[in-house]
Amino acid sequence: RACQMGEMASRLFKKSTKEWNAWRRHNPRVELDFSGENLCGSILVGADLRRIKFDKAELCDVDFSKADLSRASFKGALLQRAKLNRANLQNSDLREADLQWSVLDNAKLSYSNLEKANLEYAKLNRADLNGACLRNATAMGMEFSGAILSQANLDGADLVGCNGQF
Repeated sequence: RACQMGEMASRLFKKSTKEWNAWRRHNPRVELDFSGENLCGSILVGADLRRIKFDKAELCDVDFSKADLSRASFKGALLQRAKLNRANLQNSDLREADLQWSVLDNAKLSYSNLEKANLEYAKLNRADLNGACLRNATAMGMEFSGAILSQANLDGADLVGCNGQF
């Protein structure tokens, strides 16, 4: 059963990554649900955020660089201008997430679901999108130089004005 966090989530997110990761080590089986939370501007560089639900959460301007977000769920989440450099987002659910102007350079997105995601002007340079689903994603102006797109599903994706090479 997922734990709805509310005020506790906000307090934990405002603490340091070291404190957050220590709490996660002591509470490995707690399923966290931050769905609908406003966590804009949070800084959790290198944080252990595996398997957390962030569905429809407001995560504008967060810094999750180098964070482990594998198997996390961001369905319909607002992630505009998010920093996700070198983040591990493998097997994550980002369906209908708004990642406009976000930076995901060197991120691991293999087997993630980005169906109908907004990736306009996002930077995914050298990102690993092996096996990712980008079906019907909007990616106008997206940068993806050196990205790995083998076995990625790009059916119906709007790639007008993208900068990069497959």
